[in-house]
Amino acid sequence: MHRMMAIMVSGLLASSPVGAAEWLTQAHLQQQLGYNDNMGFVTQGEDSVLSYSLRPAIEIQEKNRDSEVEIKAGADIRRNDDPRWDCDNFNLETRDEYRLGRMGAGFSGGYTQGCSYLQQLVDIGLLRPRLDYRQFELSPSWYWHWGQRDRLTAAAGYSRREYDRNPGEPSAAFTGNETWSFELGEAHQWNPRLLLDGQLILTSIHYADKTVADQVVQGVQLGGHYQLTRTLKVSLGGGPRRVQTHSTPDSNEAVSWGHALQFDLDHETPLHRITARYSSTIAPSALGQVLQYQTLSSRYQYRIDPGLSLHLEAGYYRTDSFDGSSTVDAFDRDYVALSVGLSWQLTRNLDITLDYGYQFQQYDDRPGQAHANSLMLGLGYDHDF
Repeated sequence: MHRMMAIMVSGLLASSPVGAAEWLTQAHLQQQLGYNDNMGFVTQGEDSVLSYSLRPAIEIQEKNRDSEVEIKAGADIRRNDDPRWDCDNFNLETRDEYRLGRMGAGFSGGYTQGCSYLQQLVDIGLLRPRLDYRQFELSPSWYWHWGQRDRLTAAAGYSRREYDRNPGEPSAAFTGNETWSFELGEAHQWNPRLLLDGQLILTSIHYADKTVADQVVQGVQLGGHYQLTRTLKVSLGGGPRRVQTHSTPDSNEAVSWGHALQFDLDHETPLHRITARYSSTIAPSALGQVLQYQTLSSRYQYRIDPGLSLHLEAGYYRTDSFDGSSTVDAFDRDYVALSVGLSWQLTRNLDITLDYGYQFQQYDDRPGQAHANSLMLGLGYDHDF
């Protein structure tokens, strides 16, 4: 994986027109003190944890008439009074776009390594310490404006996720996967306010555990984006998904059906911003099977004065299995996350944040409920070069 990351970085630097335009660089450093009264998010035997995190990040951008390049790198170093939950996270991502007349090409990629418990809250809800993961992603794309109002797009994607095995708790081992995807789309600008689009989607998923059957997801997506007013816009898209599970020595080939659906609303004024989203997607999980993920989330932000803002967030997550196996069904669940926070801009470069969060989780086939409360105090510093 480290070799993959080095290849991605060297390839990006070799292809970027360094002398074509001015590069803009911004650095950010945030420190946080935190408390969580149920770090493992369990129904009994809760462990409260005091934590400190250090989050350095840097962002580099280059834009001109024919190209855009963006590089981001960051770390999230976490230390806790219970060292089992100590965590070192690193990420690198890039996004490039090059234009030539009516055509354009893009490339995005990223590498992440860190603690699995940070991303398992919205996956299957099973949090385990000392269980790291690594993820590598690449996605080239292409588009062509073949008419004044029409654009044809094509995109491919590759991702690979690996999990370490916890020698102290082998039953908590997760299954990594390798995913290949392809999308072919068409977008039509019906009028200045309305954009209609559609995609054909194909995804092939191969799991690291060779006893787990590979899966193929095929689908059609239709949608639209409408600017209702100067401050309000909505988007809607969806379509069926066919999930084909290949046969293994222990199981026969099977076909099941699901769906994808997404609705977005965004309302912004100088003092307020309200966003709301509903999404239903099919994606591979750490269990070695694709799951149906449904999410209903909203965020409200209010600018109390030029230097002080308040935000409220709420999210409901529902996870459902496809194949009906008892192992996967055991992780069908409801998960709720609520948070409220204040952000105070002390100077142009310095800010203080205070956040409270509440989380709830319940599995369909398991007794008990998990509750967690957290409090975070942060100090951030930005610097433009």
